[in-house]
Amino acid sequence: MAEEKSTRNHPVLKGILFTFIGLWAVILVAMQVVLNSNVLTKIVNNIAAEYVDGDIAFGEIKASVIKSFPDLNVSLTDFSITYPHDRFAAFDSTGVRSFHRRAGRGAEADTLASVNNVSISLNYVALAFGKIRIPEIKIQKPRFYLHQYDSTSANWNMFVTG
Repeated sequence: MAEEKSTRNHPVLKGILFTFIGLWAVILVAMQVVLNSNVLTKIVNNIAAEYVDGDIAFGEIKASVIKSFPDLNVSLTDFSITYPHDRFAAFDSTGVRSFHRRAGRGAEADTLASVNNVSISLNYVALAFGKIRIPEIKIQKPRFYLHQYDSTSANWNMFVTG
């Protein structure tokens, strides 16, 4: 009877497998080190400048590569999106003075959204192939102040598309 060769007993395949696993571990550790708070802050600010016609503010930002494997988990604390008060100030004199019209309004800036903590998971294997997969989003204590002022004006129309 011919004896089948087992991959468990083949040292070259074992070496390739351990090399691949070791290389993958080094990449994950390097990603964890590179994605520090300063780098993440710059990335978020650049994306916000390109896609949001308003101001984004947040407290602490951190990423987890290894704990959330195979996802990259990015967490922000004290996250808010605001826009200049005068953008929709023309609607202040419409005579409607309800709580809903005043919610989120301020003297200098109005708030679209405020969240105590937001955590977004991205599958970085899919990202490597040019696809965005978001398997999980967690939001703690969200406050959204969405106002539609008339048929053409709404405060959520501050996101740049296309």
